[in-house]
Amino acid sequence: MAAHGWSTTGYLTVARAAGRLCVRIQPNGKKLFYFRASGAAGRQSLPLGEYQQSGRGA
Repeated sequence: MAAHGWSTTGYLTVARAAGRLCVRIQPNGKKLFYFRASGAAGRQSLPLGEYQQSGRGA
């Protein structure tokens, strides 16, 4: 995988009304987690937060 882009929990096609956990890795190394879902309204991304090696709220 490149130094930036999307990575998901698998390579399988996601059915409608289903979702998956994704991480977006930015060129600076920052890792942002999202829940991405497909439904009647199309694809939607719900940001969950940034990865912090030191833990939550640090």
